[in-house]
Amino acid sequence: MRFRSYSIKIALLLLIMYVLIMYSLSFAVVRYDLIREGTQLAFEIIGREEGLSNLSVSSIVQDVNGFIWFGTQGGLNRYDGRGFKIYANDPFNSNTLVHNLIQTLFYDPEKNQIWIGTYQGLSRFDIDSETFTNYTVEQNGLSNPVVVAIDKDDAGNLWIGTLDGLNRLNPDTGENTVFDVPGKVIRDIYWDSEGKMWLGSYSGLLYFDFDEMAVKTADYKLPGLSVMTIAEKTPGILTLGIWDEGIVRLDLKTGNQYINQFSDNRIYTYTITSDMTEWIGTWGGGLIAITAEGVRHQFESSGKLGGLSHNIVYSLFQDDTGMLWVGTNGGGACKVNPLKRNYVQYAHDSEDANSIDQGKINSIIRDNEGNLWIAVYNEGLNRIDAEGVVHKYKANSNLSGALTDTNIIDMKLDTIGRLLITVGDEIMLYQPATDSFSTLVALPSGVISYAMEIVDDQILWVGTHSDGLFKINLKNGHYDHYRYDDPNHYISDNLIYDIKMDHRGRLWVATNNGLNYMSKGENIFDVIKAEKGNIAKLASNTIHVIFEDSENHLWFGLVGGGITEYREDGTFRTFLEHDGMPSNVVLGILEGSDGRIWASTQNGLAILSPETGDIFALTPDDGIGGYEFNSGQFADSDGKMYFGGQHGITVIPGNITEGELKPPRVYITDVEVLQTPYDNKMEHFNGMHLDLGQDETLLGFKFIALDFDSPEKVVFTYRMVGFDTSWIYSGTVDYVTYSKLPPGEYTLEVFAETARGVTSDVVSMSLTIATPWYKTTFAFVGYAILTVLVAYGVFKLWQGRVIRKRNDELAKLNFMLNEANQQLEALSTKDPLTGTYNRRYFMTRLEEEMQLAIRSEIMISLIMVDVDNFKEINDRFGHHFGDQYLEQLGELLMRILKRSTDFVVRYGGDEFLLVLFDTDSEGAMQIAQKIKKETQALRIYDPRKSAVIETTCSIGVFSFIPTAGTMTKQVTKLVDEALYLAKREGKNRIVIHEEIMGVNDELELI
Repeated sequence: MRFRSYSIKIALLLLIMYVLIMYSLSFAVVRYDLIREGTQLAFEIIGREEGLSNLSVSSIVQDVNGFIWFGTQGGLNRYDGRGFKIYANDPFNSNTLVHNLIQTLFYDPEKNQIWIGTYQGLSRFDIDSETFTNYTVEQNGLSNPVVVAIDKDDAGNLWIGTLDGLNRLNPDTGENTVFDVPGKVIRDIYWDSEGKMWLGSYSGLLYFDFDEMAVKTADYKLPGLSVMTIAEKTPGILTLGIWDEGIVRLDLKTGNQYINQFSDNRIYTYTITSDMTEWIGTWGGGLIAITAEGVRHQFESSGKLGGLSHNIVYSLFQDDTGMLWVGTNGGGACKVNPLKRNYVQYAHDSEDANSIDQGKINSIIRDNEGNLWIAVYNEGLNRIDAEGVVHKYKANSNLSGALTDTNIIDMKLDTIGRLLITVGDEIMLYQPATDSFSTLVALPSGVISYAMEIVDDQILWVGTHSDGLFKINLKNGHYDHYRYDDPNHYISDNLIYDIKMDHRGRLWVATNNGLNYMSKGENIFDVIKAEKGNIAKLASNTIHVIFEDSENHLWFGLVGGGITEYREDGTFRTFLEHDGMPSNVVLGILEGSDGRIWASTQNGLAILSPETGDIFALTPDDGIGGYEFNSGQFADSDGKMYFGGQHGITVIPGNITEGELKPPRVYITDVEVLQTPYDNKMEHFNGMHLDLGQDETLLGFKFIALDFDSPEKVVFTYRMVGFDTSWIYSGTVDYVTYSKLPPGEYTLEVFAETARGVTSDVVSMSLTIATPWYKTTFAFVGYAILTVLVAYGVFKLWQGRVIRKRNDELAKLNFMLNEANQQLEALSTKDPLTGTYNRRYFMTRLEEEMQLAIRSEIMISLIMVDVDNFKEINDRFGHHFGDQYLEQLGELLMRILKRSTDFVVRYGGDEFLLVLFDTDSEGAMQIAQKIKKETQALRIYDPRKSAVIETTCSIGVFSFIPTAGTMTKQVTKLVDEALYLAKREGKNRIVIHEEIMGVNDELELI
């Protein structure tokens, strides 16, 4: 206990323990650099649309199972990545939160409990049992109902800071002791590495003297009195967040103070993340970060996607996966995912004249002066200089030194560093001295230059849009022209997308119809084309981009054929969508610093490992800005990769995968038995066993994976051991149902896989479904005895067979007749034309369904369908054709009903009746709308009259919960009334008759 002065030895021991704890914590939390040069921090907003109960998030904690808990001004929220579970105050239930307006949370990992400070006292929430214990001013003597700060000492006592004093609460006995505080208000409670308890207050920095059992004022003259937060980044030096004064570093030994001030010094919250970055939440100035190197960053709300949601930062917390959670006062919560950054560095902004032009990015390059050049489709050129200023160049035929065309496709640097540009039927040269352009090569008029490859200071290859390939001698201006229709200078197609000379001196040319290469020293092209069904060849004849990696391997991006690697034996290794590529249209290829191949596609970016063939796809959720990328790509000298797209330019710093990815924790969170929650006061069912009755065979299970990186992309696989013969892949669906499980022992097993390919451990729960009495051992003994008796009786009958021969023959005939009648009865339940059930079956089955529904208070819906103008069909095309249409309609209706509990009845003529068990009016309406839509789409061709029947139908709907007095004729009459009104109001429509037995509402016309 902390009620005696500490000796020097104890102090040293505590210091050692502090260092060890900090060391262990560095491994408990995955270490990521949240702030990295060259990328922007991306804030993912979690608000009301995601299920958060209130947009003011005052405190955030994480429990030992990995769930995130938000304290809000609208109750306590548990977050699993896909949804929330809300715990709120109920004034008539003592086992609820004491008050919904939460000020602070304190999590006790030893007991898996959350202490909740509210504006009306304190609540202790036991997570395992989901029970609340409340402490108030009236019942426990708290000094003030508003609880602002909570902490716990080694003896298990809870220290509670309020708006009027400090409290020490014994959770076991409920005994509370109040200590007076100078200025009354306690803002923060902090135990330092020496075991001293510091208190932040509106009257300066305080501490608790355990010898005198009193709160005292620390003898330091601070720049301000309102100490909002206390932390200790370095032992012996406190970091204080002081309202209106910024961050103050206080050396406890020397008293020296180091003050950091910001554009907004109203400090409200503070934390240190595993990368040793300090995060400072302000009351209006947004979020401030100071990296371990001392670099400051400020993040303010801008209203743009990926920005901070609100400038008042209420709370900060880093979870065990390295993610930073930011609670705001009015903007909900924000998640900063170290694996997802905003990699869009250049984009068009209509409100910023210094932003790049809007449009497709055709080409990107950096010149030797450090200028970044961007060719934008039909917009000319953008040049970004070293200071970040954007210079724009447009076409102007009347201005000397201007571009002659705005549609620029390719840019290259020649052997002496000059910038060459494809501009219509010219290759232009940039003149830095005059900031102008001049013509280097003039192609034949009307030619559209598309691609370039500079071989040396003499030879330039130029590919065109529809005029083939030019080999130009820059010394004398002579050129050779390769075309599809020139046998002496043949190339496989006149549309050239890319040109590349490899390390062997081969010239590769990507065209719209085949891949061409010219060996060193040769003057003719060899052509490689796709061979259907041959996976060792090209997958498509349209090649868009050529790339040679650091290992001198050639890669080709195809349109419709994915990405492929060329092998020197003439074969290809191709990767398509079914291999993990986001798209089969690949427009750009670069190599990351780790040797992996990056491909830009029309559906995001792909990262391909050449060694393993593994592919990781990136989407806009990963911060790349958009799905559709263009041809513009560039690898900078510092390892950064530039990819142009509709959204602007995405800049990747070499590679983006960091650290070891933790597998997600999977939990079976909910169990339903007969559509009723088994026990919703449990955080999860992992490792549990359930004993169920013989009739409890309709079961539902919900599971979650705590992966806050991309929770919506987590996929699940499960099996019910004892029932399923193999694993079942459910994709992103996080629930499963089983019905009519036979009696026995079962184990439900589940595992998950994240979007990054990390697989969880398998979790499980077991259950037993009781065996009914008629399947027990005693029952089978009885069956055996009964069998013996029956056998004996048969024997006795055989003995009298001779004298009763005629009677036996008659009995046999009667038996055969009875059996035939039973078969006839079975056949009589089906309509012979449509294959649907008939009215007789409907009357019997509906009675059975209503009896079952009465016991469970389940709703039944009836849908009556009548073909509009069916008599005209018969009159015009004949009854044979009408019968054919009814057969098709019957098949359509049976196909629409997916569940075994639902059935279709041919009620009479062209009238059909659908019975939907356990379906309310909303569900029935969805089925009716689908029937109406698909009936309109139904087409039957009459070859005799060269005619196609197009029909509509009228539909009546009635939903009800049957009671003991409900009659089959009664409900049939009501659905028939709805159908009649649909006919009367003009046909081709749906009318729903809303009724709960005994209450009739108006018919609703749709």
